[in-house]
Formats: sequence, structure tokens, C-alpha cells
Amino acid sequence: MTKLEERKKAYKFWRDKIHKASILFIAESPPKNTSNYFYFTDKKINQPPKFLSDHLFSALNIKSSNRKKALTHFVCKKRYFLIDAIENPKFTTKGKLRCRKKQILENEKRIKEELNLLKPKKIIVIGKTIYNVLCKLDIGKLTFVYFPTNWIIKEKNKTGIKLFNEKLKRILKRMNI
Repeated sequence: MTKLEERKKAYKFWRDKIHKASILFIAESPPKNTSNYFYFTDKKINQPPKFLSDHLFSALNIKSSNRKKALTHFVCKKRYFLIDAIENPKFTTKGKLRCRKKQILENEKRIKEELNLLKPKKIIVIGKTIYNVLCKLDIGKLTFVYFPTNWIIKEKNKTGIKLFNEKLKRILKRMNI
């Protein structure tokens, strides 16, 4: 099974557990190191947080170190879901995403299909590039909040984690969640 097929299988497993999302998080792409994919359950949740999933679970007060339990709480109890705008990202040799906007636009049809299926009440867009591209897509009357992360992922210390958590909590409060 290829890495993409493994990601799709894990994604489908969790996607089949939700019918309407209270909050949909839209991230740019899965990580280059596919073993850190959001919906894989074979890794523990890192403390202090290292990856986007760890940060989200921490900010949302999902305290389990068991990833499967945390995802069950995230998807089934809270009805939160996360999609990647780019399903199968292409990276440069240095690990940077190649042609981000172009790759997101190439996934426009799939993004719209996911929005139709998940029918989110609220959307939080994680990252500036995906936010700018989504603003230009024809996605109907859906509104979304931009949540910048580039500064926080670089700040892999307690101050950065605290700022990330506080900012996400403010956004959730502002969205009445």
C-alpha cells in the first residue's frame, strides 16, 4: 500500500464517523513525513506539542495521550474534523511545499465535495496561503476564520505553545464554541 493509500484509508475511517461537522479545520497539506499524518493512530500525542495535531489537541483540552482516544473525542464527541487542502502534496528536495497555490487550486473540486459532505457550521483555516486561495474559490456562502500558524510552528517552546493555545481558544470563543 502506498503512503497516499494509507492516508486515504485512515482519512476515510474517521470521515465515515462524522456526518455534519460543528467545526471544520482546513490545513494546507499533510506533513512530508507521512507517519505524522493527523488521522494515523499509531503515534502518541507529544507533550510538549510538536505537530499540528498535538497543538490542536492541546488547545482544545483533549488530554488523552492515546491518539485513537483523542481522535474519537475530536471527531465523534466534539464533531470537529480536519481536512487537507492538498491531498497529495509535492515537496521540494528541501521539504518545502512546491507551488502551494497551484496545488490547492488543483484540489478545488475535492475541497468543495468535502464541504458539501461535511456541511460545517464553522470553518477555521490554518495557514495564510490556504486562506488566500479559499477566498478566491467559489464555495458559496460559507465563511471562515483565518488562523496563522507559521510563527507558532517555528516557536517550538512553551511560549509558542501557550500563544497558539490562547489564540485558538480566543477564536473558538469568538465563534461561540
